[in-house]
Amino acid sequence: RAATEMATGGAKADYVGSVVREPILAGEPIVPRKIVRAGDSGYLAAYLEPGMRAMAIRVSVETAAGGFILPGDRVDVLLTRQTTLSNIAGATQESKFASSTVMRNVKVLAIDQTTRAAEDEQAVVGATATLELGPQDAEALALAKSEGDLSLVLRSYADTEGPSGRVAQPPRQNTVVR
Repeated sequence: RAATEMATGGAKADYVGSVVREPILAGEPIVPRKIVRAGDSGYLAAYLEPGMRAMAIRVSVETAAGGFILPGDRVDVLLTRQTTLSNIAGATQESKFASSTVMRNVKVLAIDQTTRAAEDEQAVVGATATLELGPQDAEALALAKSEGDLSLVLRSYADTEGPSGRVAQPPRQNTVVR
């Protein structure tokens, strides 16, 4: 097997699901330095689209569609935060919660360290979801993480076209009770 792998690059089945790190010309043997296999270090960096970033957020069964979000799915990211209402004199009246969509149509790269759902797998319960974002979207999501709780909302396969990333937010205003 070692001799075969050195001479031919190995069996085709050994490379299924791998990501090409460097271009491979027609007829050229596939050598290990030119590919990254799923699960190898550097796989996620090779899998990312050019210009994109991978960012992880904490999730639970309740904040990730009951665990039915799988790698490759598209999601919207909701932010739920507590706001404090105050009267004109500035005295605190009561706390309320507000929710808004901060990202839409974002690709899920991994749940925990699983980058590919098994063929028969219908749910992955994990503690971390890794999302594919543009650099400015990653900054916006980092800010949203500090402001409150994030939830992932699973999108239909029929609804994955269109723009991806940040949702324009109106300027924040303090709510005043009169």
